[in-house]
Amino acid sequence: MAYRTLLIGKNIPIIDTFFNFLWESYELYTSSSRFEDIRRHIEIIDPDIVIYCLYNETRDEIATVNEVRKRMAGQKAEFVIIGSAEDCDDYVSQSERAPDLVLKKPLTTDMIKKQLHDYMEDMERAEERAERMKAAEEEANRK
Repeated sequence: MAYRTLLIGKNIPIIDTFFNFLWESYELYTSSSRFEDIRRHIEIIDPDIVIYCLYNETRDEIATVNEVRKRMAGQKAEFVIIGSAEDCDDYVSQSERAPDLVLKKPLTTDMIKKQLHDYMEDMERAEERAERMKAAEEEANRK
């Protein structure tokens, strides 16, 4: 399954890695860091994953992404950050909500692919378990 993936942020080498080496596993889209642009891309694309590719992001840029995340609250998209340890730690310290997954460099292309794939599989299994539990509960309530 190719996950619909929206890439945002200023880390062009990481974004290039997705387009050059990971394109078979992900249906890739990019957006500027403008609030309305990100919001509109999320609305149109309905991504499975939003990946914030960090590189010396400013407080204002992080605040913009945090505001978008607040408005994404009811959506299914997983939120991932990727960047240097310092950039990831800065993002986490300035955010109200922790990312769903943090990928800190140094990372190989294979490591990125495996960690994202494993995370998304875990989320799918958790969703399936929740659906089975809900169905069992509804069945028990009918009796």
